[in-house]
This record gives sequence, C-alpha cells and structure tokens, in this order.
Amino acid sequence: MVLYENRTLSKNGVGEVMIAYIFYSHYDYSDIWPLLFGQSEKFLKDQKKILFTNKVDIDKDYGDWEVVLYDDSLPYQKRVISCLEKIDCELVVFHHEDMFLYDHPKRDVIEECSVLVKQDRMDFVKLGRANYRPQEPLVSSFIHEKVYQCPLDLQFAIQPTICKRQNLIKIYHPSNH
Repeated sequence: MVLYENRTLSKNGVGEVMIAYIFYSHYDYSDIWPLLFGQSEKFLKDQKKILFTNKVDIDKDYGDWEVVLYDDSLPYQKRVISCLEKIDCELVVFHHEDMFLYDHPKRDVIEECSVLVKQDRMDFVKLGRANYRPQEPLVSSFIHEKVYQCPLDLQFAIQPTICKRQNLIKIYHPSNH
C-alpha cells in the first residue's frame, strides 16, 4: 500500500498520461473491500488504482493500491475534492466501492473514449447506461460509435465515469450545488 494523506501523488511513467481508477469509499463499508480488491486484481491488474477513504487498517496489505485519506468531518463533496486535489492524474475513472468489475473492461473503448476526453471533445463518459425512461431509444453522440447522448435529467450520476480530474473537481465544487 502507498498511503497519501497530506501530499500529492505523481504520474507513473515518463510524461505519459495515464488513467487512474479511483474508488471512493468509507471505512464503514470496508466489508466490501475484499471483493473490490479481488475483482480489481483480476480485471485491473496493471492499472493505477486509488482508494479514497477516511481510514485504513495499518496492519492490512493493500497491495499496489494507493490510498488517499480524507477528513470524515467534511461533507461528501469536499471529501472527494480534497482527495482529487492530492493526486496528479489528468484522467480518472471514478467509481464508488460497490461498483467493482464483473468482467474484463473493454480497454480499447476506454482508451478511445479517454482520448476524446483528453482532447476536450467530451467532458464525461459514463460507463453504464442511466435513464429514467428506458423505453426511449438511445441517441448517438456522433463522436464515437459506442457513445450516446446523456439524458438532460442525468447530466451527472454516481456511476463509473471517465473524465478529467479537474472537471470532476468542478462538478463537486459547492458553488455548483
């Protein structure tokens, strides 16, 4: 485990942009962590994985995970922002602890969508469909064959999402609520 509490993480590699898979959690939900870590070991073995949490067991081995601690007395939005400000990754896939993988991700699609986000052609790419009206057809975004427009009432939903770290900070900033 690499623990970061009051300093900034840096990029791996030499100048390459990488995607960090971030999982937000709380120690009260640590009973799900063995499943989260196990599934991530299967499907994200060579990827950068970061856990945002309020507390860890010092005696526990968190493997290749980086852990960023937040102050539990802060409201949720400020917890997320405080952790995002401690890392130095341009692109992230943001999840919560109960959004672990069931199968291998389609890395080619994630990479293609990440390039579009990096180029500012898209702000966010949700990796799951969210819709209150499932009977309505999906509307293509015309940017990528696997990307569809987001319903207006679901511009941001808590689900696995590819985005720039700075855009996620903007979304969570209290002035936007």
